[in-house]
Amino acid sequence: TIIIDTRIQCSMNTILSRLNAVLAFSLTVLALLTFLCFLSTTFSDRSAPTRVETQPGVAVKLARDFSGEQKDLGFVKFDLSANFSHLFDWNTKQLFVLLTALYQTKWNEVNEVVLWDKIILRGDPPLLDLRGLNCKYSFIDEGKGLRGNNIRLQLSWNVIPLAGRLPLVRAGVHHMEFPTSYS
Repeated sequence: TIIIDTRIQCSMNTILSRLNAVLAFSLTVLALLTFLCFLSTTFSDRSAPTRVETQPGVAVKLARDFSGEQKDLGFVKFDLSANFSHLFDWNTKQLFVLLTALYQTKWNEVNEVVLWDKIILRGDPPLLDLRGLNCKYSFIDEGKGLRGNNIRLQLSWNVIPLAGRLPLVRAGVHHMEFPTSYS
């Protein structure tokens, strides 16, 4: 004969089990609310009116880097204007705006160099109207591929949200050409 004791007492209603249930429910509700917040701005238009133009005085110089090799060093002055005011909704924390130079050489099919960037926080003026800017970062080619080369300057930005995906928007392409001789 087998006797089974059916008087096993489970302590399901202790304070810890109740706190665990409340915490699990609260975290589930917060996760659902965060997801709904993400969905509310997922399909928003993140484009903006922009303008990028170069100023006269574009030049290429032959410079030595830290290893002693000679490389092309480009000098570009540019004007930049953009209106990012409609991108700042309740879910936008900041914008990361950058200007990149895209070009091809006989050694590399794709070259992308960041020339300038700016972080625009919520509350900062969202209108950019900048004139006569120099490159914030050096425009150095790894060889001698800048002379006489066609360059595309492209303005891009990341919309950094409080919750959700991090879209990269590309716009504002401007074409320019470096001179064929060193200055």
